[in-house]
Amino acid sequence: MNSRYTVSQVAQETGVTVKTLHYYQKIQLLLPSKIGENGYRYYSESDIKFLQEILLYRTMGFSLKEIKALLSTNEYTTRIQRLEHQLTILNDSIEETKIMINTINKSLAAEREELHLKHKEMFEGVDKQDDSIYRTMQNMTIIFSKLFNLVFFVFGIALVIAYSKALMLSEPIFGTETLGNIISIVFLIIGVLCILISAYNLFFVRTKDMLDVVNRKYTKLKR
Repeated sequence: MNSRYTVSQVAQETGVTVKTLHYYQKIQLLLPSKIGENGYRYYSESDIKFLQEILLYRTMGFSLKEIKALLSTNEYTTRIQRLEHQLTILNDSIEETKIMINTINKSLAAEREELHLKHKEMFEGVDKQDDSIYRTMQNMTIIFSKLFNLVFFVFGIALVIAYSKALMLSEPIFGTETLGNIISIVFLIIGVLCILISAYNLFFVRTKDMLDVVNRKYTKLKR
């Protein structure tokens, strides 16, 4: 049995595209065990098993970022631990599905026999909250947060320029010279904080990542 597989061999035997394998390597989610002198990537049997685990999580609705974070924890360091975790997720989903099937069967039987079904039984296993409006509001807030951060960034720059100039020229914008300088220092600090916080949110926080976090809890397990 061949213990090393090229990218094309892995793609052929697993059905995963070469493009996907290259992308997983690029984001350091799945790295080949060996890269030959000719530049060929070689995957081991362990790599193929790890690929299976990644795709199982993907099928369950996890994002690649979530999978990478999950696999980097000490809680799931072995293949057995990861497979057991996946099995737990699926079993929980099966139990939820069984409850819903039972509710539908009860409702169907009641309709066919023209019986009255207790309201409590009608809603067993059913998601009783419609979060669509709240979810939309969260998404809109995140999308427009970039604009708000840009406004605060410009506001912070304006504060820094205005009050640093007032301090250098000893011409306080508010109050007497001593009190005015204190006020200028306070507003200067506020300006710097506005710049730092908004700059971090503008340049280091990705809108897509924030949306993924918010929408993850609304994503149903895929089968």
